[in-house]
Amino acid sequence: MIFADDSYFYCKAGTAEARKVMELLDVYEQASGQKVNKGKSSIFFSTNVIQYNKEEVCFLMQIPEANEHSSYLGLPNLLGRNKSALLGYLKERVTARIKTWDSKCISRGGEEILVKSVA
Repeated sequence: MIFADDSYFYCKAGTAEARKVMELLDVYEQASGQKVNKGKSSIFFSTNVIQYNKEEVCFLMQIPEANEHSSYLGLPNLLGRNKSALLGYLKERVTARIKTWDSKCISRGGEEILVKSVA
């Protein structure tokens, strides 16, 4: 998945796969002239990956494992089972922002654009 200049790569959590991802990133860097910022990168693992494999992959790639406090665009990367709490918070923030528009003279089209920009 690619978001603007951010990418997600999915693969098996093993050293062979980590090497292939690093090769892919090297090719990208050479072709684009851009450099991957490993300090801003993180690795997510499935819950069934053993700690030894996690440590090996992180060491090989020189990228830290994402933790429960990791975020992307202000949202937590790792959602627990209670998604309602997180998504409820977002809904409340958007709703509060929209309520401040009641006193303004905004067309329906303008409101739609504002809602999309806030959300």
